[in-house]
Amino acid sequence: MLTVLIDDDRDFIVSRPRIALRSSAEALDGLRRIRDEGQVIDELWLDHDLGGDDRVMPVIDWLAELAFNDDPYPVRRVYVHSMNREGADTMMRSLTHYGYAPVRVPVSEHLIYVEGLRKD
Repeated sequence: MLTVLIDDDRDFIVSRPRIALRSSAEALDGLRRIRDEGQVIDELWLDHDLGGDDRVMPVIDWLAELAFNDDPYPVRRVYVHSMNREGADTMMRSLTHYGYAPVRVPVSEHLIYVEGLRKD
């Protein structure tokens, strides 16, 4: 099972195999590589605020562009776990509009802060 977490300072409460991408640039590179390798992501976890001025929106825009061009990203489930309500709402609207069927989940039930990861 391939799980990808895009979050600058959190990880899963229960240890599980995952690829953690900590910035929008790292996420775009990593997602492109995974797609180029022909892999399907089982779970994609998305946080809105990625430290400093970095946001996940370049990733959301890229996913939307792929779907708009009839080539949606190969992902089975998308989870939005941001504590930024407005950012999460924007992510949910865009992902839903482009057919990704995201699920909003509370951060505290799944993720914890990891000391030393925060960049800002």
